[in-house]
Amino acid sequence: MKLPKSSFSSIAEEAKLCLILNNKLYTVEAREEKGNNFFYFVNKKYLLQESESLRCIEKIYLKNNEIEFKSIISNLSKKSLKEDNTLLKKDIFELQKKYELLDFIVNKVFPLYSKNKNNIKLKSKNSKPNQKLEEILKSKIDEHKSENLKDGFECLLNRDYSILEKNIIKNSNLLIFNGSIYITKKIPEKIYKTIRNRFKINNINYSYKFGSYLKDLEEEYLKNLSDEITKFSNHSGNLLNEKINLLNKKNNFSEIVKKQIYQESSIGFIKKEQGYYIFLEQEPFALKSIDQSDYYVFEKCKVGVQLKLNNHKIEIESPVVIDKYSHPLLSGFDVPEQYICTGSGIINDVMNDFNEKKDDAGKAIYLLKVGGFALRNGYCSGMNPHHHLNRSTFRNNLTTRQEINKREIVVEKQG
Repeated sequence: MKLPKSSFSSIAEEAKLCLILNNKLYTVEAREEKGNNFFYFVNKKYLLQESESLRCIEKIYLKNNEIEFKSIISNLSKKSLKEDNTLLKKDIFELQKKYELLDFIVNKVFPLYSKNKNNIKLKSKNSKPNQKLEEILKSKIDEHKSENLKDGFECLLNRDYSILEKNIIKNSNLLIFNGSIYITKKIPEKIYKTIRNRFKINNINYSYKFGSYLKDLEEEYLKNLSDEITKFSNHSGNLLNEKINLLNKKNNFSEIVKKQIYQESSIGFIKKEQGYYIFLEQEPFALKSIDQSDYYVFEKCKVGVQLKLNNHKIEIESPVVIDKYSHPLLSGFDVPEQYICTGSGIINDVMNDFNEKKDDAGKAIYLLKVGGFALRNGYCSGMNPHHHLNRSTFRNNLTTRQEINKREIVVEKQG
């Protein structure tokens, strides 16, 4: 595979003179400036400027070429998967996204809803997660291996070492000058003046000898990096292949992935092109007009929040009414997937707390609760509606108190 030129090599070429000390890169400037570190070389005094650690430089290199590296890793990972697995004829990484979202919904959100945690008061207290779904979505791979199922580029990017320091330099201190690399070592003061190839950093004496050329180090670095990329790609692909095979053999995971909608009690999920909606179904309710004392009934609907997966992080959007629906707090009439006007204060006041605790399941349930509360109580609780509740706007929703009593529909309290 052909990889982009490394940032380390580019810096060393541009600087002409630089040092690697304790796995940090230092560039040298031939200017008399104030500072703490000085480099004495060939009868000249230079200011020694600390750059970054080798790990940081490598991370910058990977990020600057992210698209190219992701493409390489994706192609290698797909090649490592077994061709006879029918699930893998589709885009394997899209399938992994579906798995992670379903796992979050069934094993985190559903149980939180049924256990009524975080003082979230919901109507259905006896709802239990579907045991079959829960069993299907359980991982059969050891926990310490599960990290390798993440995107190969993320694994490569977040290593705690660099290829240079681990495989090539190996804690050596180097002098790089005009494209040549010299190996250095500390020497005592008494022999310093007897050696021709010498330099000082502050009061520490070093000798140096030729080791190789910068272009050779670059070639070795890219080869080692290629091997690392192949290792991550193959391991990630093989583990994912193993996981899907186990799931499919156990309870036909592919059928669950294919489900467009699933509901138990009042909670469920709907699959969309970009992810999933998790929803709570709202029972019919009635609102009383403030101005005319008329009653308006609103039929059952699904209040949902859309879930998306971005770099293995769950993104949760604001609550919507998934069905075609009309309501004072919705901008349109008989339109699906409309955002509910909840008022920013209600949501923003507690979102930071969920984010700090990394409680995505709690956040999802809270947003569903807020959406349902707004539909039932928001019009009369200080929120700014898109439309007034009157006969000209909501004629189709107009009803009588007798009809409400007959259907045993709850009239939400005002204020």
